[in-house]
Amino acid sequence: MDFSDLSGRSASPSNLVEWLEGETLFSLCSRYHILSQGRTTRETCVDLFGHPSISAYGDFPARLDSFHARTRGELGTPIRIIYEHSILPFFLSVQSESYCEATIAEATRNSPASPRAWRFMRGINDTRFGRIPIYKACSVCMLRDMHCFGVSYWHVEHQIPGVWACTEHRIHLKAVAPKVTPLKCADWRLAETFELTYRPTKDLRFSASHFRFFEICTSYYRCCQAGGMFDFFLVGQILKRRVWEFGFSDNSFDEALTHFESATSALKEIPELFPVLLTLRTRRAILGWIAGAPAMPANPMIFLSVVFWLFSSWSDFERELQLAPVEPR
Repeated sequence: MDFSDLSGRSASPSNLVEWLEGETLFSLCSRYHILSQGRTTRETCVDLFGHPSISAYGDFPARLDSFHARTRGELGTPIRIIYEHSILPFFLSVQSESYCEATIAEATRNSPASPRAWRFMRGINDTRFGRIPIYKACSVCMLRDMHCFGVSYWHVEHQIPGVWACTEHRIHLKAVAPKVTPLKCADWRLAETFELTYRPTKDLRFSASHFRFFEICTSYYRCCQAGGMFDFFLVGQILKRRVWEFGFSDNSFDEALTHFESATSALKEIPELFPVLLTLRTRRAILGWIAGAPAMPANPMIFLSVVFWLFSSWSDFERELQLAPVEPR
């Protein structure tokens, strides 16, 4: 793809012709910024998104209609970019169809509003680290990428909320929390140009339970990428039935609560799960949600912590989902 008409420069754009495997939109834009040589971050934002600050935040993209037009569609449709190169699908599959349509519309249209604003309005501000986007990378993947592609890029699966180890190499992910606000454009940089010193789990020795949860989150995300949507009523039935199979009834709420706390105790050290599992009140609310299904929680981490508790793997849950008889609503 020749971006010379956009950037006014002759730097070779050959590395931008195709997406690298599992690359984030933020990463591709950062590679373009580096190839442009000397352009400011604001100029890169204007080149690609038609706006000096609103662009490809790490978790929620914006102005994808403009991006699609300015790249002449050669990098895919806005929907493809959302589902293959961002983590936005992670938050959509537990929502209603109307919610998903409205959220995707906000990500694609050329709105003057920051994606941060509508993100908080939609009630999902507690699923990540407040207002700070976190970028994560695996040191082994970085070395491999440098060898294969000459650049270490941001992998979309490393950015999945709740995942703090590379599921391929089973090592800690390193991370950075760049200073980005709704009023400041993204700092277009790749993994090797950041000092990856943000490691909230650096003192945590990952156990089999941690890796099982990381794999559940990753498998869930891959299901979301494929456009998977969940029948709230059916999921509620399955979870409630599974609780009964564990030997807990409506009259043994406290026993189920104790079992849930014990099963998920190791996960409290995962930053995104800390506020979910921290207090007795939040744990009671989670079990109350199961008892009162069909509504799904807005925070996917709640749903995934329950899957971790009741099922040995994501495939175990999917199998139950496929075989479960549907009871009358």
